[in-house]
Amino acid sequence: MVIENDKHVQNLFMSILTHAGWQVFSEGYATINLAVVQQFNPDLIILAFDTPHNGVDWAFLQQLKMDDSTAAIPVLVCAAPNSLPSHIAGYLAGRNIRIIHKPFAAAPFIQIIQEILTTASLVYETAAHNSALLVLVVEDNVDLCEMVTLVLKLEGYLVMTAANGKLALETVAVVQHRLILLDLNMPVMNGFEFLAAYTRQPGPHCPVIICSATSDNINPAALPPFVVGTLPKPYHIGYLRTLVKETIQLAWSLS
Repeated sequence: MVIENDKHVQNLFMSILTHAGWQVFSEGYATINLAVVQQFNPDLIILAFDTPHNGVDWAFLQQLKMDDSTAAIPVLVCAAPNSLPSHIAGYLAGRNIRIIHKPFAAAPFIQIIQEILTTASLVYETAAHNSALLVLVVEDNVDLCEMVTLVLKLEGYLVMTAANGKLALETVAVVQHRLILLDLNMPVMNGFEFLAAYTRQPGPHCPVIICSATSDNINPAALPPFVVGTLPKPYHIGYLRTLVKETIQLAWSLS
């Protein structure tokens, strides 16, 4: 779904997206409302945010994210460079809403959409299973991540992975896990930055276990209350299994 007042820009979106194989529905701000979005239930909303709409674009985005029926729909904001005030840009980043600046080339635009839709598809497919056993492993070391994933799957858990805190935030924004295993030293967004951003998200927050070779140097008092433990590296497989099992059982009993 494309929400854009300018008919010429609407037609440009329609041309690019239809040629890429997607079904597209477009509306202007004067006629769009939550009922229309609920009726079409789009896989993605592309929201123009760079022309004067008397604040209606910002207000409509807030409506989308506050209503349970539309909150999980991914949103891609299209904006002119430097057109977004800092508080709005901060809100978008905190809610994992992607931004693309005009003018843009078709190829990167399509790539961003494919990334958003692929992530959403994987998230929803995994969430369709038993979320009581869903664990998120946030780790940039590929070999280590694969090892932990294998161990957990052999124990019967459903496992999702993220290579950095930013990808992890995109996942937890739409899926409620039973446990997060969090590395601290990662590119793009490290573990501490993830914890700060996750704290700002609406709850409930699932338990987090910090995985680090330097976990002994961490001050527990400086951590959010949903951080329930630490797992030293290198891993002791037996302790990993026990800690995960006990933490999930406790979280389940309290839910």
